[in-house]
Amino acid sequence: MSAEDKIALLCDELQVLAFNMAEEVDTLNFHSQREAAADMRRRGVFDSLDEMRDKIRRLERELRSCGRDAQAEDVVEMDALLEVMHKCGGEPDNFRQFVSELIPLIRMLDKWGERGPIDGCGSPL
Repeated sequence: MSAEDKIALLCDELQVLAFNMAEEVDTLNFHSQREAAADMRRRGVFDSLDEMRDKIRRLERELRSCGRDAQAEDVVEMDALLEVMHKCGGEPDNFRQFVSELIPLIRMLDKWGERGPIDGCGSPL
């Protein structure tokens, strides 16, 4: 499989994951760090986060191997937002940071869910 084929496949997979993650984030209980973390665990959000971050890292490597560094930076930005979400589950001090990053995260998840992580790469749902 060529690098471009791998990139296209990862984009399609990430588009679906982002769409589903956006739905989960939109309906989470954010009254407190404890409630948010429990809600994320109950729904399996952390497993989805891990899967998404694994695919993001693979996509980043493939993009960089093809010299598409600018597109790789957008992917790295999503990985950083997901890291903040993941830390919310176990570190109360990070909850405030997570809440402050929530709007950018939702925007990026919505964008990826509609168009994929790289414009023109993902296929419509």
